[in-house]
Amino acid sequence: PLVLTNYLGKFHDISTLAHELGHDINFELSMIQNYHDWGGDLLTAEVASLTNEILFSDYIIKHSKDKNLKLKAISNLLQIIENNLFGACMEGKFENIIYEKLENGEEVDALIFNDITYDIRQKYYMDTVKLDDRAKTTWIRRMHYFSPYYLFKYATGISSALYIAKNIIENK
Repeated sequence: PLVLTNYLGKFHDISTLAHELGHDINFELSMIQNYHDWGGDLLTAEVASLTNEILFSDYIIKHSKDKNLKLKAISNLLQIIENNLFGACMEGKFENIIYEKLENGEEVDALIFNDITYDIRQKYYMDTVKLDDRAKTTWIRRMHYFSPYYLFKYATGISSALYIAKNIIENK
C-alpha cells in the first residue's frame, strides 16, 4: 500500500494522513486473509480511516495545551460527523429520489438534480442555515452517484468508527 497526499504539517494535513493511514492499515491487514477475501470493501475501509481521524482529534483535545489547536480538533470531530453522517444521509436521500425517478422511467437532468438537491437541503437544514442558489449545485462535486447507495456506507461507517474509537479511548 502507498499513501499519496499533500502534506504541509498543518492540522488538516495530519488528520488527512491519519485517515489515509487507516486505509493503509486496513489494506495491509486484509492482505493477510485468504486471497479470495482480501479485496476489502468501502465500509470496512472507511471505518478504519474514520476511527483514526477520531482518535487523532481526541488525542489533541486531551493532550494539547494550545487552546486554538484544541478548538481545531473539536471542529474537526464535528466536521467528520457532519460530513459522514448528516451529509451522507442527505446525499443518500438525493440518491434514492434519483434512482426512483430512473426506475419509473422519468427523465432527469442537471436542473432536476438542482431542484432535488435544494429541496432536500431545505428540509434537512430547516431554518438553521440560509441557503443561496449555490446550494443547488452541490451534487456536482460527487462522483459517487455512479455507484448506487455508496453514501450510506459513510453514515454506517462513521457510526461504527465512533463506537470503535470510544472503546479504544476507554481501553475496552
